[in-house]
Amino acid sequence: MSSSLHDRLLTPTELVRKYPAVELFCWTPSVVGALYNFGLMHGKRTEKANIYESSFIQLVGLANQVAANQKVILNTALYEVWTPQEIINEYPELIRVWCWDASTIGTILSAKLLNGSKHKEHSAHILLPSFWDLVNYVNKMKDQQKLNLGK
Repeated sequence: MSSSLHDRLLTPTELVRKYPAVELFCWTPSVVGALYNFGLMHGKRTEKANIYESSFIQLVGLANQVAANQKVILNTALYEVWTPQEIINEYPELIRVWCWDASTIGTILSAKLLNGSKHKEHSAHILLPSFWDLVNYVNKMKDQQKLNLGK
């Protein structure tokens, strides 16, 4: 990655202005909250939070990719669809990593990984393979972030 080019911390508003494609990603308070939980954002869980431009670009790219794949997956119905609670029961160790809370649910709904209601956690469903892709990505970003912050 050409690191110095994109390793600046920007506010959500600056990023949305700079990258209009973000409308697919639905930049909302719940997205800000989840990115903050993942350690990709620094500051407060509001417009005062900043995010590394490189992290943001990768996260938007992943959301777009998953949203594009989703149409195919839903049509072929090849994958199991689980509720958040089922995933937590099956993989309790993920809660530490993934910070499963309302803001996370809102984010993955925005990224079209979940289907159902934003308000009632257990009425939303998620495709398990998509969930793993996103968890793995977030873990990788968290590891890289420690290196960025250590410099």
